[in-house]
Amino acid sequence: MTPKKIPDDKLLKLKEVLAIMRISKSTWYEGVDRKIFPQAVRVGTRSVFWWQSDIQSYLRDNYGGPDNSAA
Repeated sequence: MTPKKIPDDKLLKLKEVLAIMRISKSTWYEGVDRKIFPQAVRVGTRSVFWWQSDIQSYLRDNYGGPDNSAA
């Protein structure tokens, strides 16, 4: 069973993810391919997005922040 996303969760474009993670596009995709970073959500045939909560969880679990769940 897949956990449900929180209602105020949103999908982020690659540009937004890279701005949050502060890494290059090639480094990001290498990490996604190696299953180090959160996996993409496909929307249509050419569009990929990432859940904001997955990015936040990754940062919290690996670097201790940010955690906006109390907000």
